[in-house]
Amino acid sequence: MKRLLKRMAPSFALDVFHMFTRPRAKAYATWEEASKASLQSYDSQKLARLVKYKTEAMRQTPAAYGVLVGDLALLAAIARLLSNRRSLKVIDFGGACGAHFFLAKAIYPDVSFEWRVVETEVMVSEARSLQTAELSFFSRLDAASGGFEPDLVHTSGTLQCLSNPYITLQQLVDIGAKSLLLNRLGMSETDAPVFTVHRHNMSLNGRGPVPLDFIDEICSCPFQFPSRVQIEAMFSKRYKLMLKAEDQSGLFEVRGARLQGTCYVCDQLV
Repeated sequence: MKRLLKRMAPSFALDVFHMFTRPRAKAYATWEEASKASLQSYDSQKLARLVKYKTEAMRQTPAAYGVLVGDLALLAAIARLLSNRRSLKVIDFGGACGAHFFLAKAIYPDVSFEWRVVETEVMVSEARSLQTAELSFFSRLDAASGGFEPDLVHTSGTLQCLSNPYITLQQLVDIGAKSLLLNRLGMSETDAPVFTVHRHNMSLNGRGPVPLDFIDEICSCPFQFPSRVQIEAMFSKRYKLMLKAEDQSGLFEVRGARLQGTCYVCDQLV
């Protein structure tokens, strides 16, 4: 019965439930300390297979899985770029097995996309069977962006999983896309980042039910909330903020930390 309820409950509802019921996480002085306190990295084949399974299911009827704040921001950003055109180029950094693409394609079926997802090698290996003429997967950002001029660079809840999100954000900004969308971005409200360990049930990754034979486990990975001041200063050098929305889905409580969840929609400065 417990397993059945877990399959039936929407993943975002479980996410909210756990956000308010899990104990506050411990803060660490450095990323290295948080890594030593973690049990896993993000290169889990079991995790990649689970996300692929969920993506295969949701791509048939993505609207049935609910729409989050970040989804609305993504769809709005796409709509603004389309205007009188019917094609769009996107780099989706940390886009897992392409769930964002399948949602966008369901809403804009007549648009021709060139959607490039950048992910870990393990995730890319699992996701390749989902590749289409409009969706492709890369394990390196430079390979995805080289010789490619995207209209939109998108990342959702990924910068917090990196040892140095500022370097990666700078690389994303330097691509020079017309629009930049930073989704599910949990940040520290001080000038310093907050380092911690993200502990959660593996079953919460991705949207939708898990396989009937799936055996859940606790994921324990290093995580950080970068400084909001530094994040905004970095993208503001080349982009103008067009929309800012509160999004708590990328947050969990850390003892003694002041955190904020935000999504940013930005246009390149002329």
